[in-house]
Amino acid sequence: MTLFEKAIEEDSTFVSAYIKLIQSYGAQGNLSKIEDLYEKVQSLQQYATEHDMLLIRLMEANIKSDVMSMIAIYKKWLENETKGVE
Repeated sequence: MTLFEKAIEEDSTFVSAYIKLIQSYGAQGNLSKIEDLYEKVQSLQQYATEHDMLLIRLMEANIKSDVMSMIAIYKKWLENETKGVE
């Protein structure tokens, strides 16, 4: 069991852990596990942080191969990450 799976076992609404687990499975090429986790993340959006929501939207755009949406999401992420940086 991975640390992300343990985190989810402890808190079934921990959206960030689901996202990291999806990313981990994706990097391993384990696409069969991603679909169920993605559906779970979709159902937990009310618990997501703003950062989590950007990652969820990015996953959606990636699934749809929507490059323009992906660029817009990355721009929004960059804006958020650089707020207050001089």
